[in-house]
Amino acid sequence: MDMNCSDFLWLIWVFVVVFSLTSKDNDGMDDYDRRWGIAGQGKTRGILGYIYNDDEFDLWSNLIDHNQLYSY
Repeated sequence: MDMNCSDFLWLIWVFVVVFSLTSKDNDGMDDYDRRWGIAGQGKTRGILGYIYNDDEFDLWSNLIDHNQLYSY
């Protein structure tokens, strides 16, 4: 199956829409983190999606984290 120009532009449009729908706060937490109570209490999310508690790697939060909506 060949991809023509319109298919490529549609694919780019889908990526732009999906990434524009995510909203992160200053701590790197998105709506999913706020809904499940992960955000707050000094927790932040690094650039690769790891969770830190007071600037220290939070092992238990990262083990149970299943945020499939987090976009880097």
